[in-house]
Amino acid sequence: LLAGYYLRNIDKSIKYIPIYWDSMTGGYLPKYLPESFSRRRRLCLERKISSISDKIFAIKYSRIIYDSLGINFEDREKYTFLDIPRIDFSKSSNPIPLDEDLRPVIEHSSVNIIFAGSLGKRTVSYILSLLNDADKKINLIMVCGKQYHYDLSEYSKSYQSLTLKILDYMPYHKLSQLLYASDIFLNLGNDNPCLVPSKVYDYISYAKPIISICNIDDDTSKQVLSNYPNSLIIDERDCREYNVKKIKQFFYHYDKIIDISKLKELYTDATGKAYSDIIRFV
Repeated sequence: LLAGYYLRNIDKSIKYIPIYWDSMTGGYLPKYLPESFSRRRRLCLERKISSISDKIFAIKYSRIIYDSLGINFEDREKYTFLDIPRIDFSKSSNPIPLDEDLRPVIEHSSVNIIFAGSLGKRTVSYILSLLNDADKKINLIMVCGKQYHYDLSEYSKSYQSLTLKILDYMPYHKLSQLLYASDIFLNLGNDNPCLVPSKVYDYISYAKPIISICNIDDDTSKQVLSNYPNSLIIDERDCREYNVKKIKQFFYHYDKIIDISKLKELYTDATGKAYSDIIRFV
């Protein structure tokens, strides 16, 4: 981003198109600096960048941040708000056999639910307790950093109806095998309304059921999945008994077939073509 900014200042003939898949002004800020100072400096930098840009792509859910912060600088018309271009529906139709070392991970007599990514500060104890009470034989596969493995192992001792398999990060060509073989995907939302877990778009590519956990009103995963025909949004702030009931009901129909053609219509902004169709005319 900054390299392009400096190059454009040197050579005005260069086309400069920043892409903000995380909001610059509305994103996470350094904890060691005052929020007002950090926000002001970021806004100043974004204004400088936008002033020399030919076009700017920003994640569509960051629009609310610009409005809420009253950001209305001169170059706002250069912004086009789209989704992260991570969706590839060919993943849903191309079978991927499991490597021999991954075959024991999948349990064919259970509902296989997979999470892959960083846990950050998010806790999984709540969703584990819900799944444990869902009256289903569940095999939960957690693919995450080793720093989370001990806590997950301790959690697993408390749940009798739930099998928990904890794996370290792996190359995507191997992870994709587990994604294709699993029955349901698990997503953990962010506490920042400007950040969208990119894995949500990858999950959508496989056209499989998705359970997403949130704890804020403006959770972006919830917005991305609002039109997805086979998703379950669990708000941690709701009554626990209510959420257990929602999960039980979800398991009655989780394996319904999803129409790929309908998904393509719903998520046109989350493809590379949505970007290239605009870039070619810049």
